[in-house]
Amino acid sequence: MRTFLQTFVFLLCVSLTGYAQNTQQDFINYQGVASDSSGDPITNSNIAIQIALKFGSPTATASYIENHSVATDANGLFNLQIGNGSAISGTYNTLNWGEDANYLTVSLNGTEVGTTEMTAVPYALYAKRADESQNLANVMAFGNSANEQIKDVVNPTDDQDAATKIYVDDEIALNIASFDARLTGIESVLAELDARISAIEPPAIGQYREGGIVFWIDASGQHGLVCAVEDQSAGIQWYNGAAVTTGATSYLDGSSNTDAIIAVQGPVETDYAAGLARAYTGGGYNDWFLPSQYQMEYMDDNMAIINSKSLLHNGTELDTTNVYFTSRETGPAHAAVWSFDDNIAYNGGKGQSRRVRAIRAF
Repeated sequence: MRTFLQTFVFLLCVSLTGYAQNTQQDFINYQGVASDSSGDPITNSNIAIQIALKFGSPTATASYIENHSVATDANGLFNLQIGNGSAISGTYNTLNWGEDANYLTVSLNGTEVGTTEMTAVPYALYAKRADESQNLANVMAFGNSANEQIKDVVNPTDDQDAATKIYVDDEIALNIASFDARLTGIESVLAELDARISAIEPPAIGQYREGGIVFWIDASGQHGLVCAVEDQSAGIQWYNGAAVTTGATSYLDGSSNTDAIIAVQGPVETDYAAGLARAYTGGGYNDWFLPSQYQMEYMDDNMAIINSKSLLHNGTELDTTNVYFTSRETGPAHAAVWSFDDNIAYNGGKGQSRRVRAIRAF
C-alpha cells in the first residue's frame, strides 16, 4: 500500500502542474512519470494510460473516457494529449467545461491510481463554450443556451435566431465603423508623412505636393507649379457681370492676372472665375490663382499624369468635353479659354459659363 500511494501522489502532482490548453486543437497537454509497485520508474517502456473526465463530483460517472498507448523515456517520463486518445465513451468536443467542478481520473496499465480536481479549467475550452452559449440578455430572452445552439441567423426561422442575428449584425457594423475610423486615421498620418517626404525631396513632374500635382518645374529644379486635383467649378462666368478692362493681359503669369482681375472686380468672390480660384484652399493654401494661357499649355502637355495622380488623391480628371477659362483677358468682353480636347486656346466671351481649375506656385 505504501508504494501504491507513493505512485498515486507522484503522478497527480505532475499532472496538476503539467497540463496546459492547446488553443488550436482544444487538447490538454498532460505529463507524468510512471512508477512500478516498488516506486522505481518504468523506463523505456510502452504503457497504457486511461483518462476519465468527471464533472460535479469525483465519484460521478465519467462523462468522457479515452485510452492512450505511450512510451516512457529513460526517466519514466511520458507525455500525452487529453482529448486526442482513443475514445471509449463520451464525446470530448461537447464537454461542458466550467459549468461544474472538473475531475481527472488516471489509470496506469489497467490500475486506477487516483482522482483529482482540475482546479483551473482549460481557458481556451471554457472560452469557446462560453462564446457558443450566447448569453446576452436580448438573445437569452428567447431561451438560447449552451444546450440550445443557434440554428440559422442568415435566414432566421424563430425569435431566438432573429434576436441573435440583430446582435451579430450590430456588432459587425460597430466593428466596421471602428475599423473605418482607424483606417481614416492611418490615411491621415500617411498623407502627412507623404507631405513631409515631398517637402525634402526635389520636385518632379506628376508628384503630389504643395496641395496639388506638379506639372512644371523651373530651371533651378526647386520651384514650379502645381494644379489642383479637382475643378473648382463646372461652369462659371469670367467676369462679375461688368464687361470692363481689367489689365489681366499676361500670356505667362496667371498670378498677376488674377490679382489684376480681383483688383478691378472687387474682393475675392465665388461668382466669377478668378475670384473662385483665389478662394480655393486645397492643401491648406490660400494663394491659388487662375492659370495663364501659357500655364494651361503646360497643364495640357502633362494632362495624362495630372489626371492619374488627381484620381489617386480623390480628385477629378481634366475635362476634355468642355473648355476652361484662362486668366488672360483679350478685350473688355472676351478672355482666352483652353480646350484640352483640341490642345489650343480660343477667344471666349466673359459672360459664358466655363470650367475652372486653379493652380499655385511653390
